[in-house]
Order: sequence, then C-alpha cells, then structure tokens
Amino acid sequence: KYKDYLHSQQWIVLRNKALFRDGHRCRICNSPFELNVHHRYYPKEWSHDCLDALTTLCRTCHFKFHDDHR
Repeated sequence: KYKDYLHSQQWIVLRNKALFRDGHRCRICNSPFELNVHHRYYPKEWSHDCLDALTTLCRTCHFKFHDDHR
C-alpha cells in the first residue's frame, strides 16, 4: 500500500511542496543532489499525510538515518 501511495497525486504534490520548502537541499548536509523526501512520522491514514511529517534528505543522509535507527 505504501508503494501505491508513492505513486499518488497526493504524494507527488506533498513531495514537491517539501522540496520547495527545504530549498531543494538536504536538511542535514545541505546537498542539492539525489534528494529524497523522508517521512519523519507516518500518519494513521495516507489521507492525513501532511507537510509537517516530511523532511528532505539526500540519498546518503537518508540511508545513514535508516541505518542509525535499525
């Protein structure tokens, strides 16, 4: 279901808003390359997903974040 959500119009709009808000830069290292939009927390339902739940991370920082939290 999560993978389906990542193809939805709702996700595309929220992702673009997060990238714009964060200046198309990683919030950790400030890189403008290979950006991912990461959920800081997940909503109970995808229809309640919001910009506050998202942060922009480069691929390297995103992988590091997930490795550190396993």
